[in-house]
Amino acid sequence: MSKILVVDDEADMRRALKMVLSHNGYQVEEAPDGPTALRLLESGLMDLVLMDIRMPGMDGLQTLRRLRETHKTIPVIMVTGYGSEEAARESLQFGANHYLAKPFDNKQLLEAVQKLIVARAGHPEKSLLRRELLQKLMGTKTAPAAEEKPREKEPRPASKWKKNPVLAAAGLIAAVFLVWKIGLSGGNMNFSIPHSHASGLVLHQGEIWVSDWFDQTIYRYQLGGRKLSLVKSYHLPDSHITGFAIAGDYFYICDSWKKQISKRRFDEDLTLAGQYSSPGEQPSCLFWDGKYLWSADSRGHRIYKHQMDNKLTVVESFPSPANAPVGIYKDEQYLWSADADTRIIYRHKLDSKLSVIASYSLPDLDKGQQPLSAFTLLKQNLWLSRDGVSSISRRSFGSLKLYTEKP
Repeated sequence: MSKILVVDDEADMRRALKMVLSHNGYQVEEAPDGPTALRLLESGLMDLVLMDIRMPGMDGLQTLRRLRETHKTIPVIMVTGYGSEEAARESLQFGANHYLAKPFDNKQLLEAVQKLIVARAGHPEKSLLRRELLQKLMGTKTAPAAEEKPREKEPRPASKWKKNPVLAAAGLIAAVFLVWKIGLSGGNMNFSIPHSHASGLVLHQGEIWVSDWFDQTIYRYQLGGRKLSLVKSYHLPDSHITGFAIAGDYFYICDSWKKQISKRRFDEDLTLAGQYSSPGEQPSCLFWDGKYLWSADSRGHRIYKHQMDNKLTVVESFPSPANAPVGIYKDEQYLWSADADTRIIYRHKLDSKLSVIASYSLPDLDKGQQPLSAFTLLKQNLWLSRDGVSSISRRSFGSLKLYTEKP
């Protein structure tokens, strides 16, 4: 397993990068500053360094120069601000192999990391990518290079990743009046989807909407028999969707990296219409009940009820039994919530404490180690997904197994 050192003074950024990298099979060490990074490099073997340029004290460029005095061949990726071509050029001149300009998406990060680690394994003394980038920034042409043989795609490692609350999430809404028309009710079934990191499920006007935190995309599907057909996708590159809800003419999306809930118009591009600070540090899911917006936070273990005003004012706050809540749903009688880590589904009384009446497990959820990542209800069915699995599952209420019950 390749080992990567992430160097950034912002703890949230380190945590987010670690989550993406570790989920894709890399071992990650963290350093909050340059001196710590240099000490870690001396004490252990690293296969790659991912470092922010702007840090207080010893910045990224100073750390890079010191690093290159003793570690000549280790690949280094520098993270620069938007439009910082001068900083990128300097980093390449000082020995960086690659740079990523903010904002970058998860795929760009993983492609750069994989390319450098594979290149180091085959040719540790060469840095063709760095030379090409430097020539591009200097406005000169790159000499033709030998054609690179296509890499075989590495098999995805078996997921032992227990979903980080930072990224656990689900946004929910029911379309009860269309149940029988579109066949959203029925027996147990798994529906294949072309992505594997669902973070939110919404059933809206006969369609199934699914967010994917890794793709940074919301997918819109039509259910036809045993198949989900893609209608449209909305790529939101500067977001990390940990849950969403549809409320009338607007989308509400929570992002635990930014600690925000954003409001977007229900148009062709999901145009940004507003941003609000989340009441908790790691918002993990959303649900709109027709009057109030509900959110959950996986760090504070709280469930919040928001007024739909210009501040999303919190009108009530409740303790969450789930350590990492990834889904909430409310009907006229109960509120339901689900836990990513334990994969337990809770049924709450609509009282001043959201008291847990009963908790349930699903036999399907006890198989494998993939965490629950999205959850909602519709009529007599549960809809759910697990991180790392390319499918959406529909299970009847009869599949639930009573786990505990309170009188």
